[in-house]
Amino acid sequence: MGVHQMNYGPIERTDEMGRVIGSINPMDLYLNAQYATKLDKYTLGANAKLIYSNLGSTSSYGCAVDIAIMHSDSSLSQTFGFLIKNLGGQVVQFNATKEPLPFDIQFAYSKRFKHLPFRLTILAHDLYRWDITYDDPDLQTTNSFTNASTSNYSFLNNAFRHLSFSGEFYFGKVIRVGIGYDHQKRTELIFETNRGLAGFSFGFGIVTRKFDFGYSIAKYSPVGASNHFSLVLKFNEFLKK
Repeated sequence: MGVHQMNYGPIERTDEMGRVIGSINPMDLYLNAQYATKLDKYTLGANAKLIYSNLGSTSSYGCAVDIAIMHSDSSLSQTFGFLIKNLGGQVVQFNATKEPLPFDIQFAYSKRFKHLPFRLTILAHDLYRWDITYDDPDLQTTNSFTNASTSNYSFLNNAFRHLSFSGEFYFGKVIRVGIGYDHQKRTELIFETNRGLAGFSFGFGIVTRKFDFGYSIAKYSPVGASNHFSLVLKFNEFLKK
């Protein structure tokens, strides 16, 4: 079981004329319960979530479930995973319009090399739809005969938007350092005048017998970054004499 909270900090509240009339503290929160069972080389799991979102003067409640199956082959040091994410919906809406949850279908492949302290992971997302390009007005061209606007995205550009890549280096049995790249975030979040590190993420982890600690940072724009910390305590190891 667990709790996940995203707090966005104080934001000015204004009227329709732009006058500041106060502040709000929007936040998202969900409670989740997970269960998994192992069947030979396969692992089946599910994650049930109760979701709460507050946008100041209005809020919403929802529920969702994730379903996953993973196949692991220790002889080849490789793993395949398939995930159906956010099956569910809103129970109480922000307004009269019911909005969908960020549903997704994903497939992942992970391989640790035998003679190299490195693991490669490839994740394919949004598999339930092909075209996930964003119609950027700055990249559109207009047909002089039909006056219709179209975006110039290649087949490969759209294909790579479905993929994200990550690599993890192992320094002994305790320290791990990772780097990730998401092509969709890279293409949609960069500025032409300042490309920066949008789409890239970095992190490290410390793995011990009793606990795991991790930190990662993802750069989304020149304005700021997202920082994540994780701590996993292995209570069965603490209870051993």
